[in-house]
Amino acid sequence: MTATPPSCATATPQINWAVFDRRCKELGIETEAAKAELLHVERTMLWRYRRGEFAPKFGSVIGAAKALELTVEELVAP
Repeated sequence: MTATPPSCATATPQINWAVFDRRCKELGIETEAAKAELLHVERTMLWRYRRGEFAPKFGSVIGAAKALELTVEELVAP
């Protein structure tokens, strides 16, 4: 029996870190601590997100998009 891939409706979005970092820089958010605060997580969790060990919750992605003045579609990796 093979595993069924998750549907788009239930899949956790992955942040496009290049877009995230570029927009943070444009807004003057340059430290990892400040970026983690934007996602409402500790720096270590941001590091784990970036490494792909964990995925941010959808609510965090929505909040980050709003704070960065982006749409979710612009922030999420294709």
